[in-house]
Amino acid sequence: MSRLLLVRAPGLSFDLAVRGDEAAHLSDLVAEGSLARIEGPVDLQGAPGGGRVEVVDLPCGDLAAFDAALGGLRERAAAGGQEVAVLSESLLISQKALPGIRPGKSLAGADVPRLLDGLTA
Repeated sequence: MSRLLLVRAPGLSFDLAVRGDEAAHLSDLVAEGSLARIEGPVDLQGAPGGGRVEVVDLPCGDLAAFDAALGGLRERAAAGGQEVAVLSESLLISQKALPGIRPGKSLAGADVPRLLDGLTA
């Protein structure tokens, strides 16, 4: 069974991610864990595999619809004992606090696979 539910969210910007008034589930996820801007491309080829990660694509067009769908995914993940992470072109949100993530500090895209691997250990 996978340990991480990775939600790939193309179109989710940093500004949208911090809109707690419109995205309660997303806001809760940020409050529980880590949020970091990503600089540079993310190479998911180096991301953990071997059944440890379940990937779900959830494009962010309409923020309210995205947030509602994310809420359902979070409930399913909690029932299955999975951690949740959300990844877009410009940010990483993790349900679990990640080492080295500090407010206002950006994350290199090349570091994302290593951090995701840490969530599945």
